[in-house]
Amino acid sequence: MFDLLNVSLPESFIIHLTLNKSTDVPGAALSGLRECIDVSRAKTTKKVLSLLSAPDMRGVFITDAGITQRKNADLLAKIVAYARGGGTVVIGGSFKLLEGRRQADLTAAQLEAFFQKGWGLPWKLGSQRPRKTFARNHHTALQAPIPLPESLTLNALHLQGVRADAALYLPTGHSQLDSAKFRASELVETPVVVAEFGKGRLCFISESVAEKPTMDVLLAMFGISR
Repeated sequence: MFDLLNVSLPESFIIHLTLNKSTDVPGAALSGLRECIDVSRAKTTKKVLSLLSAPDMRGVFITDAGITQRKNADLLAKIVAYARGGGTVVIGGSFKLLEGRRQADLTAAQLEAFFQKGWGLPWKLGSQRPRKTFARNHHTALQAPIPLPESLTLNALHLQGVRADAALYLPTGHSQLDSAKFRASELVETPVVVAEFGKGRLCFISESVAEKPTMDVLLAMFGISR
């Protein structure tokens, strides 16, 4: 188990990794982060590597799928090592690729290869459901002193093959929300993940709408609060 500390250190910062030339993360979402912590945008491998070892770096926020491309395999390995050693990596936002001059959705095969080959995880592309309400899963490995929303209304991409103890939110009525039926190792589909990864954590939240409940979850993933 691990804790998300309810601490915001003004001298610390987050790397906002966008290897594509544009990103769909709304300005309001980044503004929400910047209210609590400095955000340093990195669009090149050189800049990411220069920031990754900084002692006051609190995490990496990946908002497009440029990191899944083969040419960025070495950088991905560095980010994986950072998380395994105790760092925080959050994957969110649009998470798209650039094909020529246009953005394209990441294919199921590309996303599966990213998680399996890069992270050694069985996560795959799940459903893209219309706006729906999800309930907080209190049976996760997360010990958070930060108050998190009991429910989220999301129009979000899901991951499947995620352990139930890493699924922070599940559809209302899901069997894994019942204490009597909870099985930590059961694989589920979820739009919000906080997973232990070595000594650190890997998180996923694809919803890019900057509503307060969603922002609270994003901030908590980095161990900070408003």
